[in-house]
Amino acid sequence: MKAARAKGMAEGEVRRNHILRNALIDTNTIIAVTFGFLLSGTIVIEEIFAWPGIGYFTYQAIVSINYPVLVPCVLLFTLGVIVANFIADVFYSLLDPRIALGEGGGSEG
Repeated sequence: MKAARAKGMAEGEVRRNHILRNALIDTNTIIAVTFGFLLSGTIVIEEIFAWPGIGYFTYQAIVSINYPVLVPCVLLFTLGVIVANFIADVFYSLLDPRIALGEGGGSEG
C-alpha cells in the first residue's frame, strides 16, 4: 500500500485494488462455509418453530426413518453446499488473478 501511495495512486484506488481485493478472498471463504451451516440449520429452526419447509420435512423423515424421503433431502442439502463452494471458487479467480480455473498445475510437473 505504501508503494501504491508513493506512485501517486488515489486513496480510493489504493483501497479498492490493494485492501478490498485481499480482504474479500477471506470473506468469500467464510460466506461459502456459512452457507452450509445455514442449510443444515434450517432443520433445527424449522423443527423448533414448527415452520413447514424442507428442514421440517427432513426432520420428520429422520424421526420416522423414511429413507425414500431422507435421501433426496440430504442430496439437496449436499448439492447446495457444493454449489456454494463452486461459486466461491469462481469468485476466487475473479478476486485474485494468480488463481486460475482449469489450467492444471498442482503436483503435475
